[in-house]
Amino acid sequence: MKSHKLTIFPFLNTKVSKAADGNRFPLYYRITYMRKNTMLRSFEGGVYADLEGPEIKEVIETETEDIRALMGMLTELFTMPYDMTGIKARYEMAQMHILEVIDQNIRDVVSRNLKTIDNEFAQVVNVGVYSEDYPLHVLMNAIEKLMPEDSGNAFEGTDDFLDYLIDWIDVYPMGGAQPRIVDWLNLNHIDKRFMKYLSGRYDSEEKVKEIMEGIFNLIITKINMPM
Repeated sequence: MKSHKLTIFPFLNTKVSKAADGNRFPLYYRITYMRKNTMLRSFEGGVYADLEGPEIKEVIETETEDIRALMGMLTELFTMPYDMTGIKARYEMAQMHILEVIDQNIRDVVSRNLKTIDNEFAQVVNVGVYSEDYPLHVLMNAIEKLMPEDSGNAFEGTDDFLDYLIDWIDVYPMGGAQPRIVDWLNLNHIDKRFMKYLSGRYDSEEKVKEIMEGIFNLIITKINMPM
């Protein structure tokens, strides 16, 4: 199958307002794929006088690889067309931490389950969103205390995801450095510690594969959400 060319051109956007500290401008990327074009602003968010300094070169190198990894996923390794619809939102979403993706998926399942439970507390439980200030175990404890007879129903369908979360936090504790979605997609950036940890914890290669594929499927579902 034919592979199509992706061009990523970094530039300073002089058409936007200058920064307060002088003649410095934000970094952008012009992306071209199969005659479709768009622009993305650097997620790093800095402003620069030129493209020559070591700091901006490092940013460009990292973000170019990130954009290439994301586009590679969206185009099935550059073999399928993509009209750039939603690319800005997907690029921003790709910066999410994988821990957040797993955690929020569990909360989404719990939220759906609570709507089906005939219990006065089911409608008032604050499921919330991923936050270090409201970790998942606090939600779990609240549900178990408020509605112990229905807590199993509230968390129905989350067992695998909870296992993913426990394994993930063992390697990347909350509050520490967290890999992003795009790091998982980018083979140049991905940290192999998680797979190494799984291989040491589980004797079965099938179990390791199941967990890796499970998390990958969560990521793909998230990044392909309708925009």
